[in-house]
Amino acid sequence: MKTERSFPSTELVIAALLSLALSLSPKVLSAAETGPPTSLSLYGRAGVIDTPVANDYSASTIGLTYGTFDQEHRLTGFFQVSDRLSGSFRYIANYSVARGAPDDHFDRSIDFAYRIVDETQYLPAVKIGLRDTSGTSLLSSEYIVASKSIGNSLRVSAGLGFGRLARENRVQNPLRFIDDRFENRPGLTSRDVQEQFNGVQFFRGEAGLFGSIEYQITDQLIGKIENSTDDYRSPSVTTSRRSQPTSDINFGLTYMFENGGQVSLYHFQGERTALSFGYQFSIEEGGAPIAVEAAPPPLIVRANTPVAPQDESPWFGQPSNIETLENQLRIQKVNLLSVAHAPGSVEVRVSSSTYDAAPQTIGRTARILARQLPASVERFSIVYTLRGLPVTEVTIMRRDLEALEFEFDATGQLLGRAKLSGADPGLPDDAILFQEYPSANIALKPFIATAFFDPDNPIRADVGLQLNTRYSVSPGLSLLGIVRQDVVGNRAESTRFSNSVLPRVRSDAVLYDKATTNEISVLTAQYLSKVAPTVYARASAGYFERMFAGLSGEVLWVPNGSRLALGADINRVRQREVGGRFAFRDYEVTTGHVSVYAQLDQGYAAQLDVGQYLAGDRGATFTLERVYANGWRVGGYFTLTDVPFDTFGEGSFDKAFLVTVPLSWALGEPSQTRARTKIQPILRDGGARLGVPSRLYAVVRDGTEPYLNQRWGRFWR
Repeated sequence: MKTERSFPSTELVIAALLSLALSLSPKVLSAAETGPPTSLSLYGRAGVIDTPVANDYSASTIGLTYGTFDQEHRLTGFFQVSDRLSGSFRYIANYSVARGAPDDHFDRSIDFAYRIVDETQYLPAVKIGLRDTSGTSLLSSEYIVASKSIGNSLRVSAGLGFGRLARENRVQNPLRFIDDRFENRPGLTSRDVQEQFNGVQFFRGEAGLFGSIEYQITDQLIGKIENSTDDYRSPSVTTSRRSQPTSDINFGLTYMFENGGQVSLYHFQGERTALSFGYQFSIEEGGAPIAVEAAPPPLIVRANTPVAPQDESPWFGQPSNIETLENQLRIQKVNLLSVAHAPGSVEVRVSSSTYDAAPQTIGRTARILARQLPASVERFSIVYTLRGLPVTEVTIMRRDLEALEFEFDATGQLLGRAKLSGADPGLPDDAILFQEYPSANIALKPFIATAFFDPDNPIRADVGLQLNTRYSVSPGLSLLGIVRQDVVGNRAESTRFSNSVLPRVRSDAVLYDKATTNEISVLTAQYLSKVAPTVYARASAGYFERMFAGLSGEVLWVPNGSRLALGADINRVRQREVGGRFAFRDYEVTTGHVSVYAQLDQGYAAQLDVGQYLAGDRGATFTLERVYANGWRVGGYFTLTDVPFDTFGEGSFDKAFLVTVPLSWALGEPSQTRARTKIQPILRDGGARLGVPSRLYAVVRDGTEPYLNQRWGRFWR
């Protein structure tokens, strides 16, 4: 006879967990006690196995996790945005026994969590969290969890879970006393799912009580036990073909490697085994620990300072002296563009194709000037130039360089004494020029083009060779070309064709992938200029991207010393025919935006673009990124336009995560190469913006005063 299984009561489970915790570590609680290291759970976030914990990683930590059990595979990217706020993006592939069967399922989910209370000597940390905040809601759940360290080896956590986390140990929702609408959890309508936001369910319905213990067995081995309320029986990615769990008590072991890696083995639901691999690292602390580029030359200090003014004309009038200056800067991988002098001062305009931090170029330039110029030259005006545009003028007194090089906080003191201002667009009358026109730059590089989240194949990619050419005709005027040749890949194998009711300005990407293995991606003429100390302009014509060609104009205003910048662009474009050649489709559109750029505290950068998009829809895009001094950028954007969610189609509105990784961070040597990845759950036509090479703010941003201040620490490097 079949008997019904019963689980331990909530009171017994919680009491047992607390009793075990106290017996393992009877020490007096201390504020200095931190418990075992934080590890990544099967959900790819700070947690135990299924259940979360209230402690966090340090700010700016990135985590990557792959977990698998039965036919389910979970891949999660985690980011600790700040000390309290964290977010993650998860992709789950659940296969039937026969791959490709109708009940194979793929799902994307986004989680957020915020620690509202810090742990103290007597009180636990408390966190609130949201799982699967948008989309199909297959993992939709919310929680409030408290965690307390007992000694340095033990952590106890307990919490309330809602939605999927309320399968067992149910209690009435305590929030019903605030509003009786919290008492019941409504099901999502088709419109709710279409709108991709599950807020109608948040913290509603009955709650489930869960708890856990983590114990540090050795320096690197952590034992875990939890009472899980995760519902693996509901219709979800973990589909109904699963049998009911035979136990709510889960066990696990996690081995932590010194380099940030971890491997975990879990036994859960009484009958299943899961294996998980994770890796976490700090953006701010990571990267190659030692710079391998050649050290700058030592500063030469004048014998007597200050030096009486004298006529430096003979020195500057001697071509061999100027040639030596240019050669010494070239050795430091700095390009000298012009030199002009007045009694006691010199102005040099420089650029670099090597250093990704402008202060490093400026610092090496200052050292060479101090080594090469006559002792009477006291004022160094160094104009930092990007793509031929003079962005910022940094004025440094030579005596400050000599006095501060070996002082404590030399970089901070020097920044306080230096003067930063918008560079004049025109050159001094007596400037000696070193640029030669015309000039050409050709580079052959590998490329990888990705397409994510195709239900038939979650990851598609093409790898090939890309030929980049730039022909500089005269100051500001250049011709750009990018030709790509696929070598290997599977993007063309996709069978997911567009069903969009909007003009197919992006959703026909598969057709472009299928048309040819080689294409002329970019072929444009552009003119960049600085029309005033704070105003830039751009005019472009040609084939801007694989899907559109036409005319484009842009202006940008960057006030001196301001964290704000304003820009506007307008474009008249026509859609290119598939195949990457010169034919066109019938579709034409005028698109353009007014943009506001803001540098916020703690390295955050915000951007708001308002205008008309490629499909003719009108609205705004908001972008927020965390910008780090080492070149990393992590953030995302979302776009809302006048296209209704159901007209937009799956996804409801355009959004994506953005990650930029500088090669210099990975290798420890200077490089301006950056890998920028856009993780876009759904590619549709609403909110699509034209891709134009050399947008002005992207060109000049790293040379503006806020970014110089942020990365000034590299001045002496």
